[in-house]
Amino acid sequence: MVFAVWTPDEGFGVENVGVEPDHDIDIWPKDWVAGKDPQLDKAIELALEALKKTPPKDDKRPPYPKRVK
Repeated sequence: MVFAVWTPDEGFGVENVGVEPDHDIDIWPKDWVAGKDPQLDKAIELALEALKKTPPKDDKRPPYPKRVK
């Protein structure tokens, strides 16, 4: 049994349809045999680029409040 939904913004959608990938990466049999994972390599590359563009904040925790007089 397949369920479909309809929304004004997206129209009809069918259940269990995945998200379209942002980047298509082929995995060739020779890479699979060699133990390589081009999809993972690309994901790591994109994550490192994103970290260079927007590095994480180095938030400092304030001291604990004094609740006892």
